[in-house]
Amino acid sequence: MTNSDTHQTPTIPHLTTNILIGLKLIGLFAILFYQYPVYLLLIFIFLLCLSISGELLSSYFNQRGKTNLVTAIYTALVLIDALTFAAVLIIFRLFASDFYLLGLVSLIVIPFRGGLWVGFMSGSLVSFFYFVLASGELTQSALLLRTASLLSVCLVSGYWGEILQKEIKAKEVLAKKVDALKEAAKLRNEYISVAVHNFRTPLTALKGYWEALGEEDLESEERRKFLDQMKDVLANLEKLVNELLEVSKIQAKKTEISRRWVNPLPLIKEVFNSLKPAALGKGLDFEFQDDLKMSVWVLVDVRTFKNILANLLDNAVKYTQKGEVLLRCWCEDNNFLISVRDTGPGIAKKEQGKIFKPFYRGKSKAAEMSKGTGLGLYIVKRFVGLNGGTVDLASDSGQGCTFTLSFPMKAREGFMRSF
Repeated sequence: MTNSDTHQTPTIPHLTTNILIGLKLIGLFAILFYQYPVYLLLIFIFLLCLSISGELLSSYFNQRGKTNLVTAIYTALVLIDALTFAAVLIIFRLFASDFYLLGLVSLIVIPFRGGLWVGFMSGSLVSFFYFVLASGELTQSALLLRTASLLSVCLVSGYWGEILQKEIKAKEVLAKKVDALKEAAKLRNEYISVAVHNFRTPLTALKGYWEALGEEDLESEERRKFLDQMKDVLANLEKLVNELLEVSKIQAKKTEISRRWVNPLPLIKEVFNSLKPAALGKGLDFEFQDDLKMSVWVLVDVRTFKNILANLLDNAVKYTQKGEVLLRCWCEDNNFLISVRDTGPGIAKKEQGKIFKPFYRGKSKAAEMSKGTGLGLYIVKRFVGLNGGTVDLASDSGQGCTFTLSFPMKAREGFMRSF
């Protein structure tokens, strides 16, 4: 739900405190009109201020999404109100006077949040005590009338509260569905925009290479160079298409996985070796550190597991201009951990909450110069979740990045490592 929806949607505590305030104002005027003692006036002024303060505090915390505090404030407000009024009725024996009507303030509020059942229980209890305490001061007909009115007010209040609560929940569900549809539309538009932008550049490059290859006086060395460049462009296009397809499947919840217990080390080495030429070509120190003390198995889908590692290592190589990229694996607390550490530009703390969102790219100079789509880490996050793992980031501007993956494992300590 959006913030605007949250602020505008009425809540049971707000409606309740508004009723409290309104009825206390009526009670205040009644006390002044009938010239009741000053202490009653002071009590009602106290309860009125309490209700207004509760409403202001509830609004403040509700706007900041702290619904637990709103509920706590509301509960305290109703309890203090009910207990104070009950004490006044019992101590000063006002049951037989017209001041009895002012007791409906508390009786309307108590069951309002709990619904019809709470209204029946609280109404029965209050009506019983009122009947016992006032039986000696009222005629039988007046006593029965007032007792019945107390019970009916509780039932009506509980029923009304139940209806309003259902209506508010229905509005909240509808608002969430609307927000989900808006988010889906926004994602679709970004999806199309990224696809168009990222396809245009390589297609233009391919067109240029194709035209250059058509020149008759082109030397064989230059021809081979253009063919290699075309190969790189096609590889990037293939990666883009695969990423867009993966995102499409993730959004539609149609990602196909088949998890099984596997030895992760050969898979890690396979991915590491596939990216080693690119890293060495940039002059980077590209290292793999195996800190495993025993043979381990992890329950993962092989395809998505390799995709996770490939995305993290590819990003590390892409954004690191000098220094090293270190891939490390080890065991800790029955978990198999993999970390990818680089000496790139790092990610600012304020951006780290956004990097796993689709199409988000960092604001660093290296990110702006890269040809990424902003989908790699989004895919990583989703694939890690599908494989029952977690991914964490440790980074800051200018300090490189360390992504750490964690997967549940099982170990076989009695077996020799065969790799």
